[in-house]
Amino acid sequence: MSEIQEQVLTPPTSALVDISHRDLRDDEYWRAIPAYADLRADEFHEHRFQSRNSVTSLKKLREVLGGLVSEAFYRDVEQGLLRSPMSLRISPYLLSLIDWSEPAEDPLRIQFLPMGSRMRPDHPELALDSLHEQVDSPVPGLTHRYADRALFLTLDTCPVYCRFCTRSYAVGLDTEDVEKVHFGAIAQRWEQVFAYIASRPELEDIVISGGDVANLKAEHIEYIGTRLLNIEHVRRMRYATKAPAIMPQKLVTDCEWVNALTRVVEAGRKIHKEVALHTHFNHPREITAISGRALDELMKRGICVRNQTVLQRGVNDDVNT
Repeated sequence: MSEIQEQVLTPPTSALVDISHRDLRDDEYWRAIPAYADLRADEFHEHRFQSRNSVTSLKKLREVLGGLVSEAFYRDVEQGLLRSPMSLRISPYLLSLIDWSEPAEDPLRIQFLPMGSRMRPDHPELALDSLHEQVDSPVPGLTHRYADRALFLTLDTCPVYCRFCTRSYAVGLDTEDVEKVHFGAIAQRWEQVFAYIASRPELEDIVISGGDVANLKAEHIEYIGTRLLNIEHVRRMRYATKAPAIMPQKLVTDCEWVNALTRVVEAGRKIHKEVALHTHFNHPREITAISGRALDELMKRGICVRNQTVLQRGVNDDVNT
């Protein structure tokens, strides 16, 4: 056998390579949470249930978790909320994926639920608008920093609130220490944004964000997309949502919303314009069978999904994550 033939027959890696990441979690993990113990899969995996039953207060957290965690933990969270610039909102799905036997070190808890004992004093140069988006805002709710692209903040709410949010100056409810700048889903404000984009022929790429577009009504998803597609120089659009990672049920059971997005994607394709969905998966445990179903549905419809992972200590800062 020649040396070339031998090289071709030699596999590039060992057959013992771990492929367990393909086995997406599909057990009834939510039943470990006292408040969800009696729920069937079809009840739990319904987007309206997820939205209506999201935890938005310490009182609600106690009702949901009960004795699953200690009283000291609840006091710790209370102190964390007093110092946090973001209000509390966590979906039942996310709560069910957290390891409540070790919540302090859990990578999902770290992202969404503050603990006072885990927080350091703020840096003296800390700014709520850390990316200075408002400095480059020609009209309310639009940031135009780079010549050919702009960020369109369509609303100021999300299905969940992330502790690492760089838009804490505007997103969510006012907190103990922060009075927010609010960008409601208001058509009159949107018209100012459309007019500005239309007046700037160098703008080709628009990120449609917020907040999170999962909280927009289906008709608003289609209206905003159609208006932007009708601006000749806009060539690319990205709808920004964490729904695939934090409430994938939205993409599985809210057919009206997904159909609206699909129509915008198809309309863009006909005129050679790219429309994609932009999301954040930050840790492997956020990827489950239901999130796989959500992404499968988008793929069937020809919707491109892009992921932007946010590097965070204790979440994804080692080789295993």
